[in-house]
Amino acid sequence: MTTCIRGLALLTLAHLACFASAASAASGPIVRARIQPEDVVVGEEQRLVVDVLVPTWLLGAPRLPELEIAGVIVIASGEAGVNLTESIDGATWSGVSNEYALYAQRSGTFRTPQARVGVRYARDGAPVDVELSLPPARFDARWPPGHAGGPLLAASSVELTQTVEPAPDGLRVGDALRRTVVLRAEKTRSMLLPELEVARVDGLTPYRDTPKLVDRPGRRGAPPLAERVESTSWILERPATYELPAIEVVWWNVVEARMETAAVPSISFSVAANPALAAGAVKSSAESHAGWLIAVVAIALVVAFRRVDPRSVRRRTVAALERARHSEQARFGAFVRATREGDARKILGALFAWLDRRSPADETATIADFVVESSSPELGGQTDGLEASLFSRGEGPAWSPGELRRETVAARRRARRAEDRRSSDPLGPLNP
Repeated sequence: MTTCIRGLALLTLAHLACFASAASAASGPIVRARIQPEDVVVGEEQRLVVDVLVPTWLLGAPRLPELEIAGVIVIASGEAGVNLTESIDGATWSGVSNEYALYAQRSGTFRTPQARVGVRYARDGAPVDVELSLPPARFDARWPPGHAGGPLLAASSVELTQTVEPAPDGLRVGDALRRTVVLRAEKTRSMLLPELEVARVDGLTPYRDTPKLVDRPGRRGAPPLAERVESTSWILERPATYELPAIEVVWWNVVEARMETAAVPSISFSVAANPALAAGAVKSSAESHAGWLIAVVAIALVVAFRRVDPRSVRRRTVAALERARHSEQARFGAFVRATREGDARKILGALFAWLDRRSPADETATIADFVVESSSPELGGQTDGLEASLFSRGEGPAWSPGELRRETVAARRRARRAEDRRSSDPLGPLNP
């Protein structure tokens, strides 16, 4: 009798266990969302954590949506999520946790948009696909005390360094001085590092390289490191004493909760006259391939007459090559080569470098102005598609490097023809 009762009890427990398992399997997946931390200063990193749990097991990574939040830069982690195991109502659920990085660009209260999360999991031994709503999440960002608004770098540490080549002594007209400034910051992204100002100094012509942006993972548990490298070559046009001003970056220390300043000192140097190089010829030759001709003539003089100081020839050659390298033609050639390589980031950088070279010195080049000038909707669609492919989380216009190259070449040709017409008829029509 005792044996029968014991067997009946075990059978009942087995039925209950099967019922509990079936009940868990019948339950749908769970999606949770939370912000960590909820309140930060503008530019400080926040995390949107999305957990997906199923009563059995996942059959693939969850299909997470691309999120757009006005006033916030949203970056999906792009890494495999962290596996989860939880006990819910006595049953074991499994899943994965993923993250988005959020960087508010202004103060205010923000909310995540409506979005759907795709989940594929096993139920009764068969695959099941479902879509679930992403729960809404709310977060805040504020300006730190003493900051009135505008761009703000928030990081755990910031370092600013510079190098100068060659050493700023013994310089002469026609030489080139190169200043490279490196901005490094922890616990942020390189795309958030501010652009460093290049001052206008009378007597010096700056040629700015496309900034290099690098993101590196932290070593041995350290925060990730963001880096921005900016290099400017200065052509020395006439003898004088000069000073390249100090560069400062004001930033918010997220660890110490205070404003700080990183800086590199100014650079003072003197430029001596160069008897073998007329100062006035330096700038005029920078606009064309005449720089190459100067270099060839200088070398020919050395060979034919052996009366030219080799150092002046070297300076002249370096200066001519530097000017030619930064000419409008050279920068447009760099853009064409970038479109053939097909790297969107390089294409955009080369396009900006060329537009900056063809714009007046006191104006900032923009793609929008160039599109308006070209009167080409096709060019506008290509540039919109290029920028969307790099910066937008949503679907952008279709574009291709080859089509962008063709439209830009055509727009440049039309612009040059218009300039030729204006130069041939400077007075314009008598009766406009």
